[in-house]
Amino acid sequence: MTVFAHWKRLAGAAALCTLMAFNPAQSADLTDVDGAALLENPPAEGSAAFAADQVFYQYGLTLRNTPRGRLAAEDADLVSLDSFDRRYSAVTGYRLSKSETPRTRLAMQAAMGPILESMKSAKKKFMRPRPFAVHEGDATCRPDQKPHLNPRMSYPSGHSVRAWGYALVLSSLIPQKAETILREGLQETESRWICGAHWMSDTKAGRILASAAFAKLTADPAFLKLLEDARRELSEQAARRAR
Repeated sequence: MTVFAHWKRLAGAAALCTLMAFNPAQSADLTDVDGAALLENPPAEGSAAFAADQVFYQYGLTLRNTPRGRLAAEDADLVSLDSFDRRYSAVTGYRLSKSETPRTRLAMQAAMGPILESMKSAKKKFMRPRPFAVHEGDATCRPDQKPHLNPRMSYPSGHSVRAWGYALVLSSLIPQKAETILREGLQETESRWICGAHWMSDTKAGRILASAAFAKLTADPAFLKLLEDARRELSEQAARRAR
């Protein structure tokens, strides 16, 4: 996974030793999810499921110029761990960042590599047209980002895989805030069909893939150790702030 190339810059010697124990190349059966094999075909034109996608698309159009639509436009920028950390620091009350919670960042990076990898085969297999490719003239809620989106890579939603994956990991680290975190993650995935960048079923597929990848990761003892270290780090931060 390409994410592991960054670990040496982010970890101390002790943490690096822990990371080396978690090696997807040596435990692919545990960490890899084949999205193309897991997911059903996206809804076909003329099907009831595609009609539902169209209903949600039309509903999203009505939200574009509302506060919810503006939030969806902001959510389009949630692509890096730094951006998620800023959002969830406000949501949870914890100070999440590479400098203040390095062990949490380490666990998140370990998870996001396999989680994001899970969607690649599916995108290549299904090559589904995005809503703005079907509805020509739709600038989406982020016209500045539209030129950078492959018009035939709609299923599954990569933003949704990323957002739901982050929410799953963080909710496992801060279980007392799980409902708040997961509600935020769900909202971020739904922003994609409001934006017109994805169909509703694309976002659902993204959540399925992220859930499957995270479930397989929790069978890896080395990954569980990373979660344990991160959980301890967050508990220590909470204790310091309570003094």
